[in-house]
Amino acid sequence: PTDTCTSSASVSNATSSLTVTPTVTQAGATVGVRVGTSGSYTAVTSGSASGALALNAGDNTIEVRVTAQDGTTTRTYTVTVTRAGAATPPTVTTPTSASVTATGATLGGNVTADGGAAVTERGVVYALTATNATPQLDGTGVAHVAAGTVGTGAFTAAVTGLSMGSAYSFRAYAINSAGTSYSPVGTFSTPSTVTTLSALTLSTGVLTPGFAGATTSYASVVTNSTTAITVTPTVAQAGATVQVQVNGGGYGSVSSGVASGALSLVVGANTIEILVTAEDGVATRVYTVSVTRQSASDSLSGYDGSGPPPTVADYVAAGVIGVTPT
Repeated sequence: PTDTCTSSASVSNATSSLTVTPTVTQAGATVGVRVGTSGSYTAVTSGSASGALALNAGDNTIEVRVTAQDGTTTRTYTVTVTRAGAATPPTVTTPTSASVTATGATLGGNVTADGGAAVTERGVVYALTATNATPQLDGTGVAHVAAGTVGTGAFTAAVTGLSMGSAYSFRAYAINSAGTSYSPVGTFSTPSTVTTLSALTLSTGVLTPGFAGATTSYASVVTNSTTAITVTPTVAQAGATVQVQVNGGGYGSVSSGVASGALSLVVGANTIEILVTAEDGVATRVYTVSVTRQSASDSLSGYDGSGPPPTVADYVAAGVIGVTPT
């Protein structure tokens, strides 16, 4: 007659072999051990360790067979030992970017599997796309920031010291004893903080002083017959936006390089404000043009030969009749 008992155990991949130590309950019984379910048993002395039993990755069946003193009755103890497979580098997915400013961002990724070994570091690598479009640790132009946590799951890391108005490539990474893995490449761009204009023109009149991007205050004089003008602002940095208002009447959007709508002028002083908002949506700059619309009499008496001459309408407004343009 025979009897069978089963049990199981798990070991790491580093365990390539083991021994078993069987002890019989009845003197005179004998013990044999084998790996697998076929082949001969190797005798083992009760209470002593067997020889080394080699383990493959995965499940290994170890049979311990006890034969009673009568030489006929047997019992087989079966132990299924599962040896873990060799560790592989972690699996990293889903590069993420958020809270991007002109000089910083929050980057991250997700370690979805540890590869069978503890993740000892995870973080992000990044570089200017023009320098290195597929960044990795110790790559050309690559910086990295380790996250404050280890293990699996989603994580983020704060990145600072970025260049404004620049395109970046980045990847999440994770490290275990088997190596380093990276997520697919993600990209983001930092916004610019430039708020200057590269050009500013008026439909009528001349800016004084002549336009320069760093100069924000100008003046101009127009004749009485000029009841409205337009301004054409051109931004120096793509992505910046422009708004224009006259005499505090409320800003209206203007496309860069395109004339604004008509801005009505009262006789005397008029304040035209051109508000430039940088690509980052925070930095702003206001250009001011003080436009003086002359009275009817000033349009005639004040003309010195420069700029547009008085028009027929200016003479009529001043009470002079019979003027014919030549």
